[in-house]
Amino acid sequence: MYRLSLEERNEFRCLIAEINAVVAGFLLWRPLGTEEIEALNLAVAPSQRRRGAASALVQALPSEPACFLEVRASNVRALALYRRTGFVEAGRRPAYYTAPVEDAIVMRRPGGGPR
Repeated sequence: MYRLSLEERNEFRCLIAEINAVVAGFLLWRPLGTEEIEALNLAVAPSQRRRGAASALVQALPSEPACFLEVRASNVRALALYRRTGFVEAGRRPAYYTAPVEDAIVMRRPGGGPR
C-alpha cells in the first residue's frame, strides 16, 4: 500500500533512521492540508531498538504544523515516547484496532513542538 501511494500519488513522506550505515527504522507521515500532519507508521528493526532511532524519527517530524497520530492503548513504550517528544492525549477511538480489538489513543503535538 505505501509503495503504491508513494510512487503514484506522492501523498506520503518518509523519514529513515540509520545507525552505523544500517537502516534502523522509518516513520511514514503525510500532510493534511496546511493546518496539520498525520504520523502514520513508525517502525524500528528489533536489532536496532533502544538506540534512539524512534526518538530521532519523531523529533525529525516538521515542528509546524500540528501533528496527530493514533497508538494502541496498550503500547506503553510508544505512549511514553510520544509524551517525551511533546505529544498529549487528544482523545480515544474505541475498538479502533483489530486482532486484537483495542482502543486507539489519539495524540496531538501542537505546532511548534520540540525539535
